[in-house]
Parts: sequence; structure tokens; C-alpha cells
Amino acid sequence: MASCHCLPSLGLTDENTPPEKAIAPHLDWARCAGIIVMGAFPHAVLQRLAQTGRPIILVDHQEPLLNCDTISHDNQEAGITVARYLMSMECRRIGLITDDGRAASFAQRKIGIELALNHFNIDSNRTTSFREFNISYENGEWHNQLATTIQNMSDHERPDAWIGVNDDIALQWMHKLQEMGISTPKDCLVIGIDNVHSAVTSSPPLTTVNLCKEELGHRAVEALQRRIERPGTPKETVMLSTTLIPRESA
Repeated sequence: MASCHCLPSLGLTDENTPPEKAIAPHLDWARCAGIIVMGAFPHAVLQRLAQTGRPIILVDHQEPLLNCDTISHDNQEAGITVARYLMSMECRRIGLITDDGRAASFAQRKIGIELALNHFNIDSNRTTSFREFNISYENGEWHNQLATTIQNMSDHERPDAWIGVNDDIALQWMHKLQEMGISTPKDCLVIGIDNVHSAVTSSPPLTTVNLCKEELGHRAVEALQRRIERPGTPKETVMLSTTLIPRESA
């Protein structure tokens, strides 16, 4: 019985090494009917995967130069959703905390936020300002550095609402604000994207956007089955819609 393999991580080796041995020498490649790749990988790595001749499904990552199907969350929609929600709460100064260039999903969420803000300001004849705060996500000191930045801002410059490009950033920042004596939601609103488990248990619980992670996996398997059965059909990009989860932080 043929099988598919999900590859959460892999590395490059000598180009003369057969791709099957370079990617996962422990697998029985004779029984591998297809590959599901989760997350972002360099183009060179994906090219090596393509050399195996197996159909590839990309999950939560897009690679225009690779002719394969993609299953993703609608990250742009998630950005539009959080921005519209905060504007409905009459927030006037929105700050986005992100790590520019780290992930395509981060960039897509930012685009959605900017689109929503532009449309709102035009349609309502109001001005909601937007500022991006770019951090180094893997640097454990980013929240202290950002705290110093906002302490040097005047009251009319400081955001009255914060968007973490993912829940982890939003939760870390909300905790730091509390350390600084800035209460959520009394003094400012905080919202994230992902709907991780800790968003429910945080104090206050974090308003966020739910991403259908289980459905993402189901659709990836369905896409691979379709590709195996109908190899000559045009490639597809499936975008799963998102849902706002209002909680006490906003």
C-alpha cells in the first residue's frame, strides 16, 4: 500500500546525492506516493523535493516557481479581520508588532491590515493611524526594546490598540504592558492571530483570529489524494477562511 510522508524539516546535502537519500534516507521511498511539506522552506530545498518525482503539497507556504498545490490559511483575510474589528472599537492609533521578512504569512497579514485601514479611512472620512514595529522575533529582549521605544513616545503617538502578528507576540507584549502599568483592555487593546491554547488561559483572555489548523491537515491529504489520482490537472491554491474570536483583551 502506497503512503505519503509529511516533512516538517529537512536540509540540503551534496547535490550529487540522490534526493531521496538527501531528504529522508530512512524512508521506504518505493512506497511513498506523495509528500506534504509543512511551513516555509528555501526554494533550493523544495527543488530537491521535486526531483523525487513525487507530487508535493505545500501547507501554509506558497512557492510560485514550484508547480505544486498549496493549502493555506487566508492570512490576508486575517489581517483585514483584526484591523476592521479594532476600527469598529473606534481605535485611532493601531500598532502592528511583526518580524518583517520572517514569514510569508506575516507579510500577508500586514497587507490585509493596510488594505482594511486604507478602505476605512477613505469610506469614513476618518483617520486611523497605523505604525509597524519591527522586531527580531527570536531575540528574547524584543519586548524590552519595544517598551523603551513607546516610553519615549508622546501620549498622542502611542498606539491605543496593538496587533501581534501572531498570538505569541501578542501575549508576550500584553504581559510586558502589564509590567509597565498599562492595563489591557482599560488603557489599550491587544489582539493576535492564531488562536493558540494559551490565548484562552491568558489574563485577560486574548482576542484573536482562529486558523483552522486541523482542517488545513485534512485538506492537504485530500489535495494529495486528488493529485495522485489526477496528476495532469492544473495546480490549485486553496485558502481556508478565518474567524474572529472576541475575548476580553479587545
